[in-house]
Amino acid sequence: MKAVKIKRAIRDFKQIANDYLHSHYDSHHNNLSRFFTFAYENEIIKQIIEPLMNMEIDINKIFETSNGFWIRNVNLPIDKNERIAAVLQLMEMERNREISFENISVRMNPREKNLPRLLSLFNQGIVAPVFRDLFVKLDDFIEDELETDEEVPSSILNIFYGNVTARQGGNITIGQNNIHKSNEEVKETQGSEHMYPGTNGRKIFISHSTEDKLIVEPLIDLLEGLGLSSVSIFCSSFEGYNIPYGEDFLGFIKRELSEDTIVLFMLSENFYNSPICMCEMGATWIKSTKHYPILLPPLSYADMKGVISSQTQSLVINKSKELDGFITQLFKDLDLTLKLEIWNRKKDKFILNINELLKTVPSK
Repeated sequence: MKAVKIKRAIRDFKQIANDYLHSHYDSHHNNLSRFFTFAYENEIIKQIIEPLMNMEIDINKIFETSNGFWIRNVNLPIDKNERIAAVLQLMEMERNREISFENISVRMNPREKNLPRLLSLFNQGIVAPVFRDLFVKLDDFIEDELETDEEVPSSILNIFYGNVTARQGGNITIGQNNIHKSNEEVKETQGSEHMYPGTNGRKIFISHSTEDKLIVEPLIDLLEGLGLSSVSIFCSSFEGYNIPYGEDFLGFIKRELSEDTIVLFMLSENFYNSPICMCEMGATWIKSTKHYPILLPPLSYADMKGVISSQTQSLVINKSKELDGFITQLFKDLDLTLKLEIWNRKKDKFILNINELLKTVPSK
């Protein structure tokens, strides 16, 4: 299969997706039908998204109601692949008239009565952010795998295969290869040995000050972009990666972290000025055996203190060679293979982003 053919199919798919997202109320269903017709009839796009459409998603748990009608919260999955799958499956249900986006939206926005406006609110609030995640995934795939116009194997299109769990009673079908798994087999592959997929069962805890969350978010995206699963990352400042409501902070850390947990300390002036961060440092130091101190400029090695001293091997977050050493060692600790060509491209973008953010992060 020619790489250029794949690029064109993805380009056309993204355009049809944008057409749907910005369609007028009267043409909504026509554009939705066009979206899925192309997705299922184009051999390339079908192979890419079919695992998402077969992924096991509990649609009923997405919309949490407060009184049986008004929707209090939207519980889209934390994992990006699962989140994309959930929205695509919702769109297919809308296409088949099994649900109505306007009806869902009015339960989320009880004061709004205009149907076109309700549909727009749903698409912009729920569908559009997920489309952005999907487009980034497709763009990364093109940059990472399709740099030439030579022939490539069709198996390269299985970019979402890896987080796939078959729906109840269904089978996973990808390209010309049929993979049949019973529910019992699926449960076995999700056992304790792979509790945190993408990290070989190990959890990564990012210890940081909430004042530095703008710096932490690109780091999370970088790790996920290299193949680590969001469910394996614990980071208190971000919804979906944090401590459940009502939990005692240090008690949760004590219970959840183990000696196999890898801790990334995001050291900054804000970190050392926070009593909570210093308590967190002590608690995680005791519970885990692997630590990576990451310095956020203008903090320097001489400023390190507490149980993590300047004698501890550390790195500066925007130094290219130090990042190389960090990510190489991290993947070695996780017993994972690092694709250097992907890492080098993502690292350069990460450093540019961090350098801009370091200019804006407030210091106490």
